Amino acid sequence: MRGAESDVIGLLLRERIVFLGTSVDDFVADAIISQLLLLDAMDPTKDIRLFVNSSGGSLSATMAIYDAVQLARAPQSHLASQHLQHLSSLVVGPSESGRTIEQVKRDIDRDRYMSPIEGVVYGIIDGVIDQDYHS
Repeated sequence: MRGAESDVIGLLLRERIVFLGTSVDDFVADAIISQLLLLDAMDPTKDIRLFVNSSGGSLSATMAIYDAVQLARAPQSHLASQHLQHLSSLVVGPSESGRTIEQVKRDIDRDRYMSPIEGVVYGIIDGVIDQDYHS
């Protein structure tokens, strides 16, 4: 990365924020995983915030990010845009959603748009922030 883009990433990392803002491929997954592992190694007691604004992408690369999230010892919060059902559905399984694999497959067969509250009920997100998000 060069110039302003690397400065922004550096500023975000200093605030322990990882931002996924493109479709997921192996290169992007490696960058996100590296950032998560670095922040976790630097201080496993401080929160890491992962912001996701992605239209999806490679399943294997997405699952690699999911594995790194599970591996990290640091407390984490994950914030995703609600219109990204497809990406969210790739990492929500029966244990997270309380639904069978067959039900999850039926639900993601076509585009499905949920309100934030429906996302909470389904198990895709932990909660809804209805005010400006500040640490």
